[in-house]
Formats: sequence, C-alpha cells, structure tokens
Amino acid sequence: MNTERKKKQPQSAIRHMTTLFDALQRWESEKPQSIAISFQKYAAVRELSYHELNTQAREIAFLLKECFTRGTRVVLGFEQEPAYITSFLGCSIAGMVAVTSAPPDEMRKSARLEWLLEDSGALGILTNAAAVGKFDHVAGSVQVIDIDTRSRDQLVPDRSPDPQDLMFLQYTSGSTTAPKGAMVTYAALAANLRHIQNNLGISDQSKFVSWLPLYHDMGLIFMVFAALYCGRDIRLMTPAEFLRRPERWLQAISDCKATITAAPNFAYRLCIERISDEQMATLDLSHLERFLNGSEPVSVRDAEAFYDRFKGTGLKRSALYSAYGMAELVVFACSSEILDRPSYFCRDRLEQSGWAVPMETETADTLQIAPCGLAGRDDLVTRIVDPVTLTPCSHGAIGEVWLSGASVTAGYWGKPEVTQETYHGYTNGREGPFLRTGDMGFILDDCLYISGRMKELIIIRGRNIFPSDVCYAVERSDISMQGRRAAAFSVPSGAGEELVVVCAAKVTSDTWQYVASKIISAVVADVGVLPANVIFVQNRHLLRTTSGKIQHSVIRKHYLAGTLVYDFSLQPIPEKISVP
Repeated sequence: MNTERKKKQPQSAIRHMTTLFDALQRWESEKPQSIAISFQKYAAVRELSYHELNTQAREIAFLLKECFTRGTRVVLGFEQEPAYITSFLGCSIAGMVAVTSAPPDEMRKSARLEWLLEDSGALGILTNAAAVGKFDHVAGSVQVIDIDTRSRDQLVPDRSPDPQDLMFLQYTSGSTTAPKGAMVTYAALAANLRHIQNNLGISDQSKFVSWLPLYHDMGLIFMVFAALYCGRDIRLMTPAEFLRRPERWLQAISDCKATITAAPNFAYRLCIERISDEQMATLDLSHLERFLNGSEPVSVRDAEAFYDRFKGTGLKRSALYSAYGMAELVVFACSSEILDRPSYFCRDRLEQSGWAVPMETETADTLQIAPCGLAGRDDLVTRIVDPVTLTPCSHGAIGEVWLSGASVTAGYWGKPEVTQETYHGYTNGREGPFLRTGDMGFILDDCLYISGRMKELIIIRGRNIFPSDVCYAVERSDISMQGRRAAAFSVPSGAGEELVVVCAAKVTSDTWQYVASKIISAVVADVGVLPANVIFVQNRHLLRTTSGKIQHSVIRKHYLAGTLVYDFSLQPIPEKISVP
C-alpha cells in the first residue's frame, strides 16, 4: 500500500472575507467583467460576470422589498439555472430568508411543496416566466413572484448583514427522518466557506465544474458559493445532461482545465460503465487536483476502478478525494485522499467489539471502509462518543461522530426539541455543546472513517452490520445487479432480528428466483448473514432522499406496515406489524 502523504497543499492568495457578500463586493470591484458563472446546456454556454451577477441580485432584491418585509421566508422555485443563484443572493440582499427547494416539476409531482411551505412558513415563491404557471395550485396561499417582471434600473444597494442573522433554510436530506430546515446564518456560511477553501487548497488558479443540483447543499454551497467566495469561475451543467451523457461532465472538466469537481459515488460508476474508449481518448484530466466523492457512501473499490479506467487521461491518483459533511454543518466537515489510506479492517473486531483494526489486504475476514477526512482541521472539533454512555471513545473505537465549530448552524427551524437533542450534545465530562451527527464512525491516524447511520444500524445476533455492506454484496451478486441500488434492514421475528433486502432490479417471473438465490449466496459469503426475505421493487419504489441516498429506515417502515409496493418477494410481505 502506498502510504506516502502529500505534504504540500496549493497555497491560496485569497484572503478571508467576513461574509459571502463581502467577497462578492470585492470581486465586483476588482474584476467586474471577469466570468463568475458559465452555464452549459447542451452546446450552448451562457456567461455571467461578477458585475452582472451582483446587478441582477440587487434588481431581484428591489422586487422582493416591494412585496415582503425583512425576515420573510421565500421559496426558490427554479430549474437548474443561474436565476437560482441570483435569486438566492437577491433574497439575502433584501433581508429575506431563502428556502432551498427542488425544481418545480419535481415538487409538483408530490406533496413536498405544500409541506415545505407549511414547515418553513414561507409567504412567497420566487420563480421566472418559464415556471410561474407551475405554481398555480398554491398561488392562492402564497405570493408567486416572477423575477422577469423586475425593473432593470432599480437596485437595492449592497448591504453588510449582521453575521448572526439568519440567511437561509437548508433542508436536510431526510435519510432517516422527515427533512428539517437547518438555519444557516451569514457567519456559519462564511466559516464553512473558509473551511472549504483551506481544505481544498483553493487558489488563484482554481477552476470549478459541477452538474450537482443547486437545491442540494453540495451543489449550491460546496461548489457554487465556494467558487464565488474565492473569486473563481465555475462551469455549471444540469443533472439531466450528466445522466444522459456522463462524458459531458468529464469533457467540460477537460475543456475548462478544471481543478475541482465533486459528485456522489454513483456518478463515478456511471462514468466507468458508459464512457467509451473513443470518448475517453479526447479527455485531459491532468489539471484536476480535487475529484471529490461525497453525499452518499463512498466506495474505495469504485474509486480504484475509476482511477484504473481513466488514468490514461492524465488523472492523478492523488486527486481522488472523499468528502464528508451535512446540512447541520452548512455542508462540509472534512475530506481525504481515498486510495492511499488504510481501508481494510478486521470484520470480527468491527462487528463484535466495535474496534477498527487495519488489515493490509482484502480477505474473507475484512470489511472495507473509505477514509472520509482529516479530523480537527481549522476550528472544527471532532469527537467520537458512545451514544449511550456519552463517554468519548478511544482511538480506533466506533461511536457517534460529534462536531463543534463556527460552521455549526443555528438549529432546526420551528423544532426546538429536536434542536436541543441534536445540537446540544454534552459528554459525560460536560464537554460541549456538540452537534450530534447521527453517523457512526472512528478516527484512525487522525483520519475520520464513517461506517454508517446510527438509526440504520442492523444488529443480528450481537453483530453490528451496516446496510452499505449488505448493499455492496447485493451489487456484486450477479451481472443483472451491477449498478442497481438496494436497501437493507432488520425486522423482528420469533427467532430474533432477521435481515431483509429490497432491490431495484429488472427481473421477470422467470428470472427473479435465480437472481434472489445469487443475492442470498453473496450476502452470506460477504456479510455472514442469511437474508430472511429478498424483495424486488421497481426503481421508483426504492425510496431516496432529494440527494439520492437510500431511505433504509423509511422502506423498513413500509415493509412492516405492509405498504411496500413490490413485484416479487422470496417470502410473502408480512401482515401489518407495529413499528418498534
């Protein structure tokens, strides 16, 4: 294993600013015509300079101030486009509180918009002429504002907000519970942007490319706001364009000579599977310094496979990084090189006693866990704590990840009890307060490893099993399961807890039993547990969060309630069972 560490990070000549607005005012003053954002849609590219970005934001702020009073919550109702960003900034200049949300069509297909309006108490929806008609069903309860009606010569001056004021509501992904609105202050956002700048080594030579959704914190803050804060340009694409043609993401990186990009783990697998040798021959990825993998569990195997597939493009092994974070911390906690740190650990020690014992190579007795970041950078304090006894864990012991620092948000909107439980963690030695992340992990050689969500932990006959290990075995079980997602959870039975696997796979009445048998064999071989039930569902019924994470806990509740929609089941879905 290559244990060499990079000792030098790119040096940044960019000084820290108090808030994002301080930064934008500085860049407009110093380089008004420099490109801030370029938006690529198919062959067309639209560009927005720093002057245009700030001017449009101030125009939108004037329109808002005519409609609402300071502090009003306003939902952003846009597709993936620059108007999302200018409108977000316009809300802040006007003293409103932006509420991030998914695109109009996606919101209209479900009751999520009505829920979001009620939960946030928003009085307005900000949108444009192309989408204003998509909000007719809620226009009677809130004011829908078309930014294209704004006057082009009426501007609200830039302002210097109180750093402790509420800037926006960033809703959590809702992987284990209903989404909650994390209250992001101007100070918390600026602290996290500085943290991103330091950890990613953003310099005057940095360039960003992203297709990540703007309504998700990784796309909006980790990519767009980090670039704008540091005065760097960013090329944006739509998620749909990436999903249809993954090579366009890598081609944009190549054309722009980008140094920083990020995506969830599935995107790396998609590139491996769908980018041809001919398409790869046109790519130059040698400029990349941070090819970040985050937002869903990181697979070391997929990172290794991605590097092997694309190293001929000039991609550096050291550029492949993991990233860990959450909405409650604005977005970013830490990052680490994926491939040159220990990732194999003794299965028995992890599952039976909760200790991480590194192993040199993969065997039948090892589990692979990706390194997620260097702990204790900047002002971020990381503790691993026993969630029951509240005792700080020893080096290498698994516990709940607790964090504190200036990036911690101000709590959940309208949920004081949950805020108290999550944001006010104290150890039994009264150290705190800490943000209780709900993630289980350990620290080894100052590097944080995340093993899974605490509420999704599967405990069978005293063994601690994380769903990601089961799901990886499912994906490896048969060629028909490659690239297919799955959920795993335990349910009560007369013999104790039993394992259930739910798969999104294209199987038929002739093939499903064969595929189920392959899945069972793989799970027994890799995890050492015999599934009591293997269920096949259509992809749309394998429930996910807005960021694409599998909702293991929610699917479990549907299973126990007898409301899971499925095509084939190894055993009948049980009658309704009360959920523990």
